Amino acid sequence: MVTLKAGANVEIQFNGRHALFVRVGPEYREQLCGMCGNFNGDRTDDLILPNGERASNNAEFGNAWTSDISPPRCKNDTGFTEPCPKLYEVEQACGILTNRTGPFAECHWHESPAPYYEACVYDLCQYGLGNQMLCAAIDSYEEMCIIHGVKIGNWGEATGCGKQ
Repeated sequence: MVTLKAGANVEIQFNGRHALFVRVGPEYREQLCGMCGNFNGDRTDDLILPNGERASNNAEFGNAWTSDISPPRCKNDTGFTEPCPKLYEVEQACGILTNRTGPFAECHWHESPAPYYEACVYDLCQYGLGNQMLCAAIDSYEEMCIIHGVKIGNWGEATGCGKQ
């Protein structure tokens, strides 16, 4: 994990693979905008476009925040996805995140697993089970739990992700 502390009460952490965490102090409340939201305590109104309007969906939100220097391979998300052929299997695999008696149960009090679970299901449906997407999705939630000071039990062997 690479940690950058920029000024008072601004911390950015990147795991070098797939997860970026940004933490700011309370003095930034309602002073922010962009991909990380507006920091007003209401997560339901964080999808605000650069023009100040509310995005109608995640695809519109993500597409609006690309820049002129975004790599050409970054294509706009259409929001359309194919039906998931292995939905039950994917939901079972990602279910470790939301399991109330599983290794992440203690973390549920500090950070909702719902967005991590939804992202896990989406990623596995789109990219399949065989390319470490499950491990990356679970790892992202574990890292957030650790930031909250919650120690997570061993989940790697049960998921086929090896030693974590």
